[in-house]
Amino acid sequence: MLGANIVRLLIQDGYEVHGLIYPNSNRAVLEGLDITIAEGDLCTELPLDTWLKDCSFIIHVAASTSIWPRRNRKIWEVNYDATVKLADAAVRQGVERFVHIGTANSFDRGTKAKPGDEKESKYLARKWGMDYMDSKQAIQAELVRRHKEESFPVVVVNPTFMIGPYDSGPTSGRLILNALEGNVPGSSSGGRSFVYTGDVARATVNALHKGRLGECYLAAGENLSFDEFFRLVFERLGVTRRIIKVPQPFALIGGASLSIIGRINKVPPRLSFTMARMSYDDTYYSNKKVVAELDMPQTPLDQAIDECAKWLKDNGYVKLGKGYAGKTVIITGSTQGVGKALAHAFLSKGANVLLNGRSESKAQALKEEFTYARSRVLYVAADVTKEEGARSIIDQAMQQFNRIDVLINNAGMSSYGDLEDSSPRVIREVLDSNATGSLLVTHYALPFIRQTKGQILFISSLAGLHGLGGHTIYSMAKMSLIALAQGLRKEVKRHGVYVGYTCLGFTENDSVKRTLAPNGELEPIPSRPGIKPASKKYAVRMIMRQLNRKKFRSVHTLPGKLLFVASRISEGLPMFALKKGYDAERKFLEGIKQKREQAAKANEAKSESSQSQERESARSSSDVVSKG
Repeated sequence: MLGANIVRLLIQDGYEVHGLIYPNSNRAVLEGLDITIAEGDLCTELPLDTWLKDCSFIIHVAASTSIWPRRNRKIWEVNYDATVKLADAAVRQGVERFVHIGTANSFDRGTKAKPGDEKESKYLARKWGMDYMDSKQAIQAELVRRHKEESFPVVVVNPTFMIGPYDSGPTSGRLILNALEGNVPGSSSGGRSFVYTGDVARATVNALHKGRLGECYLAAGENLSFDEFFRLVFERLGVTRRIIKVPQPFALIGGASLSIIGRINKVPPRLSFTMARMSYDDTYYSNKKVVAELDMPQTPLDQAIDECAKWLKDNGYVKLGKGYAGKTVIITGSTQGVGKALAHAFLSKGANVLLNGRSESKAQALKEEFTYARSRVLYVAADVTKEEGARSIIDQAMQQFNRIDVLINNAGMSSYGDLEDSSPRVIREVLDSNATGSLLVTHYALPFIRQTKGQILFISSLAGLHGLGGHTIYSMAKMSLIALAQGLRKEVKRHGVYVGYTCLGFTENDSVKRTLAPNGELEPIPSRPGIKPASKKYAVRMIMRQLNRKKFRSVHTLPGKLLFVASRISEGLPMFALKKGYDAERKFLEGIKQKREQAAKANEAKSESSQSQERESARSSSDVVSKG
């Protein structure tokens, strides 16, 4: 990671760069760069004098950062013996300056109030018993000794915990990767000094001409507790997640257990006993010296996190598991109500979400509401009932997120009124918005959902279980979604694609939501006295549970479940069970119809009265003219 950043800055500053890399190591981070590469193992006999013949400077980044097992002679060979060999060759070839990358652990750490600095020469990290730290401190002491006694032209840069792009391991970027994959089980009470890799690289390149020989420079950044760090990471990733603080005894027991298993299986544990101990230590440092003498920039850590996350995602490091972190979810009709609530739920789980509605004017308001999600949310204004609109949604999802994992067909207009009273326009709009729109979007999404073995969910209604009088058109539209789900399920099962449908019960609506009246006008959805609607939170919880369990059907609310059971037993049973409710609904709709007719008559009477007054006024004016 650091080496790749340094190479880029050297090329940018006009240096001719030669690089030595370990045989068969991953060189993808150096592809396309103007660099001469040689392969070799510094622990073996290499023609160092030949390679260094025309070199003015050496930046020594290579090191073994392995911390498992804690004691390993190979680490000393890489970090100490090979560095001594390289330093000897540098002296023989008259290298002007030797910049060595050390570690902040070679200095005593401090607190936030009084962070450690280069003056604290005590080496307290020996208590961890790690050859990585011990070897790095020992070679640093040797290089500084050589400067004092032999005028060896060395400058040591001591980075703290680096975060940034080109982390091909990944090493420290593993923390960001875990957050991207939704795999952060908890946090300890310790803390670190986190620094942007690019800042350390700049300080290192500057050290070729700046800084004092024989000096060490702590390349530190922001001193944060792990709790503060993960909160910042989740904020930058747009993830809403609770951070659980793990008590130290539990972490130590877990680390000890994993260490034993690792030794038995000869596999490095994700958390060793020593790592668990270290995570509860406060390790804070000051960067005053490196900023003053090497002109190290102080890039905000949020930029470092953004660049690291983007690089990991762009280069295929994010492995998506059972959760939704990193996956892409399309929700049609998501500018309000359950659709918008679902968008917040998926974003909180780390998903990318495409919001959809017909109105371009809602884009700004939605952008402000979903600011926390940053680049993980995209709003596409498109009419799903039109081919070009449906295709646009899929095209933009692939362009922005490069994958589609979940499609929730939520768009759909509701209506009320008898079929006889409803205009053809209402029939077309209700059927198109619910059925045609779902068909078109699903049609264009299927090739991409097959690739991810994703999920398709159709949002139906209790009206889709049993036709409701006064809502015939809406019932037909919602029933068609169930038939669509049933048929599609059989078609895509062999591809590993999940298909299901959800029947929402009476659910609370946003105040701005409208329904189609029989005459085609949009009206506020009337409230039904005596019926308590289910909350959007309940609907979202039920939908997320259905998707997680991959249930084909989910019917919401107790009345809905009873209706479903009744319809399965007998066709006539729902009619009997719903008779009281249907009579009340019939009376309710008749009341709305009467009010609408009364309002129409009142408007007509008002119009006639106005016209009569205008005629009377005209006659009066005519009489005046005649008399004149």
